[in-house]
Parts: sequence; structure tokens; C-alpha cells
Amino acid sequence: MHETSQGSDMLVTGLIGLEGIDPALPANTKASVLRELVGLAGRTGLLYDEAGLLQAIQEREEMCSTALPNGVAIPHPRQPMPYVSAEPFICVARLTRGIGFGSPFRDLTSLFFLICCHDDRRHLRTLARLMRLLDGDMVERLIEAESREEILQILIDKETLVVKSPES
Repeated sequence: MHETSQGSDMLVTGLIGLEGIDPALPANTKASVLRELVGLAGRTGLLYDEAGLLQAIQEREEMCSTALPNGVAIPHPRQPMPYVSAEPFICVARLTRGIGFGSPFRDLTSLFFLICCHDDRRHLRTLARLMRLLDGDMVERLIEAESREEILQILIDKETLVVKSPES
């Protein structure tokens, strides 16, 4: 993972490592997406408790889907889970075709960001920053990206622009 020392401008892309990106997640149902996302998190080497994280994100999804109307979902535990991972992380995964994931607009979801933070402040800031990054054009670019490296670079480039904007 790449790190940042920008403090108040904490970069969410600093929480994403190449090993936590899957451009062709092998899943075709909501349940299999959640299982595969946690498996992807496990492959980062940061996750201590796969079963605990899976249960937490399943419970969160049962309360209300994390699917957004632009083909993106941001599964995450309802409460920060400092004990399930060595450090906070984000995994990014894309399906080869969209699935019904519970979007309020009933559109299909194909791009997923699994968030696992250790405290409420970072969790909320991460969600807010992702919302600023994931506009329609950005989602389209991420869907069209051909590799893990390209996905990460697109996210880094967009976040760099967001941080530099006066609205940050």
C-alpha cells in the first residue's frame, strides 16, 4: 500500500494495495460478492478475522443495502472493527457483469469498495471521500480499466484532483 503524510487530507487510496484489487471478482449473487470481497481482504495479509468481518458486513447489508444508484456498492461493518485487521484497508472489486445488490433505484451493481476502518472518524471520512471520488465519469473509467494497476492509478489521479480542489 502506498502511504500519505498529508494528515488532514488523508488519502483513501493510501488504504488500497494492489493485492486488494480484483478486476474480475468471481461472484454472481450478493452473498457470493460479500464472501469473495472478504476473501480478497484475506489475501492482503491484513485481515485477522475473516469470519468476523463477513458476519459484520452481512449484518450491515441486512439492515440496508450499501448499493448506490451509480452501479457502486460500499460494503462495510456498521461499527469500526479495530480487532479484525492489522490496519485499516479498502478492497476494490469489479464484476464482469452487474448484479442486483439492493440499489434503491433497482439498477445493477458491478463495482465494490469494501471498507474496514479502526475508528469512526476515519470510517466516516473514508465514506465521504469515496463519495466525492465516485462520480459517473469515474465509475465508467473504473469499469473500463483493464488491470489492477490501472484501477489504482485512476483512483489516485482522481483523489489527487479532489484534494487539490477548493471544496476539499
